[in-house]
Amino acid sequence: MIPYGYRHDPANHSRIIEHHDEQRVINTILILHEEGESLRGIADFLKHAAIWARCGKPFQHCTIRNIIRREEKKP
Repeated sequence: MIPYGYRHDPANHSRIIEHHDEQRVINTILILHEEGESLRGIADFLKHAAIWARCGKPFQHCTIRNIIRREEKKP
């Protein structure tokens, strides 16, 4: 499965590229996290802003935690 924030490159299906709309959501998550918002608080914010996970349901706090951890590992 491709991580949230990325998608297959339409020109080369074996390559993964950034998904711009999802990257904006990730940036929002990171900003809220840096401001000290809890994982559940971030999930509530996204839910009230009608920003859904790929599955069409609200983000879960554990998914948000995984996104933050993955982004913190980026060089």
